[in-house]
Amino acid sequence: MQKVYSRIHSIAGNVLSLRAEGVKYGELAVISSPRGESLAEVIRIDRDMVYLQVFAGCIGVPATAEVRFRGRSMDVAFSDNLLGRVFNGGGQPLDGGPALAEERIEIDTQPVNPARRLIPSRMRVKKLLLRGASSEEEKSARFCKRLLNLWPTLWTFAEMDGVEPTNNHAERCIRPAVLWRKGSFGTQSDEGNHFAERMMTAVQTLRLQGRSVLDFVETAIRARQVGALAPSLLPTNQNGVQQIRVPLPVCAA
Repeated sequence: MQKVYSRIHSIAGNVLSLRAEGVKYGELAVISSPRGESLAEVIRIDRDMVYLQVFAGCIGVPATAEVRFRGRSMDVAFSDNLLGRVFNGGGQPLDGGPALAEERIEIDTQPVNPARRLIPSRMRVKKLLLRGASSEEEKSARFCKRLLNLWPTLWTFAEMDGVEPTNNHAERCIRPAVLWRKGSFGTQSDEGNHFAERMMTAVQTLRLQGRSVLDFVETAIRARQVGALAPSLLPTNQNGVQQIRVPLPVCAA
């Protein structure tokens, strides 16, 4: 017997969420509301919170709409009777003909590997770079050669999850240091260089972690005064913040 859920937690765009148990990724659900029935697919599960993408959108779907999970993923009837027929995205006939009752097969294919999808583009780019490296225009040739030297790392974003295709995030992180150097004329000694680089690294790292810069600096100074371990810039994990002994030179920029 299918369990019916009638309390939707949130609705955002064409995605709704609710608390449910015993469902799986890709499973279909039927959303019953005053506007009729709509199919939806499980796209995310966070503990007991299930997120559904409603194929027809969530406009007109109230928070009290009934949700029934079908216990299977999207499937279609597969036979010669498909020829010449017109169906919608849910497999329902649009041509006035009867619904197909043949054996149904699940549509459960894996997404295309983006790295494999980029192979033709990579080949074209490399061909252009090789052509440019032999160009008579010295500046262009030098640029192409540099990219060819970095070729193994140029496509890391397509092969590893979490790697961005651009360096926008890194540039935003070092932007404060660039503005500081421009407005303060930099430093006048090696000691000043070290002080500035360490302070700016600490400040940006702490901000990204949501930690207080003032508390960290105060703790570091107190630790320096008594010869204790300096606080760590490493993020907190299940075992606590890893402590490392770091020299904290006091110098004038």
